Amino acid sequence: MMDQPVIQHREELHYVAIRTRVGMNDIPVVLPPLLSQVSTWMKDKDIVPAGAPFFRYLAMNEQHELDVEVGIPVATEVAPGPEMIAGSFPAGSYAVITHTGHYQRLREVHMQLNDWLKNEGWKEGSQVTPAQQKLGARTEFYINDPTVETNPENWVTEIVMLVEKITN
Repeated sequence: MMDQPVIQHREELHYVAIRTRVGMNDIPVVLPPLLSQVSTWMKDKDIVPAGAPFFRYLAMNEQHELDVEVGIPVATEVAPGPEMIAGSFPAGSYAVITHTGHYQRLREVHMQLNDWLKNEGWKEGSQVTPAQQKLGARTEFYINDPTVETNPENWVTEIVMLVEKITN
């Protein structure tokens, strides 16, 4: 089950994350353990989470490997660690859709969001870093913890994408 997409203005949101490259089929095995590493690092530094954990999809290469950040929002900017990066989602317009159900259906939700954006006159945006690198800002926030909520039909995922209005 998914809600109807909406466009929301969001303020800048800081985070800490581990950046990695992963094949699409390896996401369920490779990425979730990285969340534990980020969480442990934050606890060791007495940093309190300021939101749900996420996977941020930055880019995909020709071999369908994804450049991904696995992270947790924080209230203010923090110094990175040896394996940790510090980043932020920029303030701006975001398309938001909430999916309740198994993660296996997320690809379908992403495709429906893409169709909705096209029909509503929006396109996916990108974040330009200080080094002038363009990064995607398509993100899955995992609202409830699957180790606590064990029924996959009750898993809640918020898909958030930085967007910009198409101008003619």
